[in-house]
Amino acid sequence: MDCKRIIFTSLSILLLLPMICNCDFNLVTACEINESERIRIGDTDIHADNCSNDFRKRYACYDPSYGCFISKQQVPGFTVKTGSLGGFDISSTASSDPLAKDPRICAKYCLELPNCMSFVLSKNIHSGRYCFLKNKLITQSTTHTNYLSYNRYAFPDSTCTIGSCTTEPNTPSVSTNPSYNTCKAACNTDSSCKYFTVGMDKCHSQSDCHRNPNVLNKLLCTKSVPALHPPSSTCEKNIANALSDLNNSTCIESKSLPFMSRYPFPGVNKPLSPILLSVYGKNLSCSNGEFNNLLVYIPIEEQFEIKFEGKFKVCKLLFSNLETCQYSCNCNGRHCEGVYIVAFLQNSQLCEISFA
Repeated sequence: MDCKRIIFTSLSILLLLPMICNCDFNLVTACEINESERIRIGDTDIHADNCSNDFRKRYACYDPSYGCFISKQQVPGFTVKTGSLGGFDISSTASSDPLAKDPRICAKYCLELPNCMSFVLSKNIHSGRYCFLKNKLITQSTTHTNYLSYNRYAFPDSTCTIGSCTTEPNTPSVSTNPSYNTCKAACNTDSSCKYFTVGMDKCHSQSDCHRNPNVLNKLLCTKSVPALHPPSSTCEKNIANALSDLNNSTCIESKSLPFMSRYPFPGVNKPLSPILLSVYGKNLSCSNGEFNNLLVYIPIEEQFEIKFEGKFKVCKLLFSNLETCQYSCNCNGRHCEGVYIVAFLQNSQLCEISFA
């Protein structure tokens, strides 16, 4: 595939919608969602056991006539299951915030810390708090329905989604305390690795991957950033290197179709604030809402999967000339699940993308 041929899908720019708070610990009512409002996980023929084996393996809601779908307890960038994990606590202001009984508020505190790998939410106040940030992935939890455990997969250096690869892995599984960091490190040391999976007790490096979305107890992550649309394993690494090598002389261009990319969770690992990014190139025409040759935008609604279509809003243009476009992106109270950059490069070049 030609690395320069990237297809652009249409987008709609709408007003920002309010974020709904859901703090339901009840396993039944947490799944009482109208079919028109459900967010599907997996294929329509997914088996019930893939959604909910028991209390500790309840990854989603299930309806025999629909399949699996996200519960009210779900938070973008995290998997959730019933139960708790003792120890491995991180000191944080979340401990004293009464609003942190909302999983989205607790998740916000976790995403501000690079060492936060998970959190536990208590239905009742415990030791003076509801939200317990953890520096360890929760692989085994107690069967206690008054607690919810959330494992993080929101990271800025890899695009992760729920699922697994159907292709054979490059290397034997790693079974000693697997986590995003250990699996990512193993992939980084393997020159042929393009993807890696994180499971409950093992991780794999993959040189190729056909995603199976029906495996809800694993994460599938990419080695390179950004994610491209449509995906192209032959050129993602070259494009990622060109746009992040701190060298404005290495550029990409296209004589026909546009370049479309998604950067995952670029505002995490620091206090929540607007995302500042700079795009460097040649003969750029920076968009502030109109369709020029460079457009930067963010999702309006929460994203639980990687999407290149839906409801978006354009980021605010702060500065522009023919070689630089600087933007501010604000998801209003939540960490943006992704920042999208679309460049129509027929008469221009894209050289570097950096986040402050």
